[in-house]
Amino acid sequence: MGMDFGGVPPCFGDVQHFHRRVDYIDAKLLWRHDLLAADRLTLNLLFGGLAGFASSCLNEPLDSHPVGDCLTDGDDVIAGLVAGGGTQVHIARRLDATLDFQFAHELAFTQKEYAHGREGYRTFSLLGGITYRP
Repeated sequence: MGMDFGGVPPCFGDVQHFHRRVDYIDAKLLWRHDLLAADRLTLNLLFGGLAGFASSCLNEPLDSHPVGDCLTDGDDVIAGLVAGGGTQVHIARRLDATLDFQFAHELAFTQKEYAHGREGYRTFSLLGGITYRP
């Protein structure tokens, strides 16, 4: 949740409350370790890093006060760690159904400092798909 303290003169009773949503384009490099590899099922752990940059920003008001525009800048880059796990189910000779869970957390040196404290990038992802094995 964000709070806008940039207004002049300050309005102590009418502080604007809003959610700031920043969308990032990121890339992950993950190491996968198989914990269990059976005939039709594989369970694995995932660990790695991510890097990215902000692509868009939106302030969503939580009260009746309008909020100002939210702009991204070229300095809004992120670096973080990713951990998770997943499963692969062999559905055909060359096809697997996959389901992965990932948690990503930004490292402190790229977090942004705001008037109300430090904010960081965090995500929980559930990814599903089909994998082709050559």
